[in-house]
Amino acid sequence: MKIVAVFHGEKVEEVSSELAVIRSNPTMTVKGMESIQALVPAIAEHGPFAAIYTSLLARALDAASVLALTFGFPELSGLAALGQHANKDGNDVIFYPGYEEEDETTWQGQGMAAVTMLLHRYGSSANILMVGQTAIIGGLVAAAHGISDKAGIHAVVANPNLIANGFVVFEVGLNKIRVVG
Repeated sequence: MKIVAVFHGEKVEEVSSELAVIRSNPTMTVKGMESIQALVPAIAEHGPFAAIYTSLLARALDAASVLALTFGFPELSGLAALGQHANKDGNDVIFYPGYEEEDETTWQGQGMAAVTMLLHRYGSSANILMVGQTAIIGGLVAAAHGISDKAGIHAVVANPNLIANGFVVFEVGLNKIRVVG
């Protein structure tokens, strides 16, 4: 199976709400949506796609809507496991209430569970488009390189080169995940 994992685009910063449920879940900016649209030709090279899956968080849903409309998907599927239930706003990390104990290993586990579910649902020959947060996709990149400790995953996620292309392509099989390209 091939999974094209797209990072959400630029999000609203300095969310002024006092509510953690709002501050932890900002939307994308127009510039962010334009950046997703600009990725379409490169993403299309890896299609056609059997389905599109997205985190349930607003910024990923915004990105997925751009892709779903552009690629003509009649629907998109939300998958909680693709979401990092937190938002870095300036120097603050705001967790969605009830998810305060999540960390890099949690997010890697969620990402791997999602990938395994997609493999079982669609089989090894499908191409899937997936939209998620940097921590989830970075956790998958770390897993592909055999990294599973918190510090190692954090180093992968914090590397600015991770998001440079706007997406990562994975080849997934039973008990294996590999970054392509």
